[in-house]
Amino acid sequence: SINIKVQREICFGNEDLLREMVEEWCSDTREKMDSIQKMHELGSGNLLFNRLHELKTNFTMIRCSHAIQASEKMLSKLENGSLLEDADIVLLESLCSDLNKVVTDSLAKPNFGSLIT
Repeated sequence: SINIKVQREICFGNEDLLREMVEEWCSDTREKMDSIQKMHELGSGNLLFNRLHELKTNFTMIRCSHAIQASEKMLSKLENGSLLEDADIVLLESLCSDLNKVVTDSLAKPNFGSLIT
């Protein structure tokens, strides 16, 4: 589950601004995930760590605890000198896709702001 309470407060209840902010979150999250996949393929550990940390921040913005915990485990692997496995990237991709689908489906509805906690 996700929670956009903070974003709703920042927008002072302005539905259009909230919609714009959430759309930007989706776009930014997709870009970060694409970058992580490329870095993983190239074996760029330090850059991958930084980008993964940024993605974790995106998950934190919407308070998605499952994605935050998965990111933390992967960050810990990288901190300890291990490389991420393909399964880690698949999990991240799945989390991002699922979150984007939930958000995008909600954005398509006129009262989307009330559909996401």
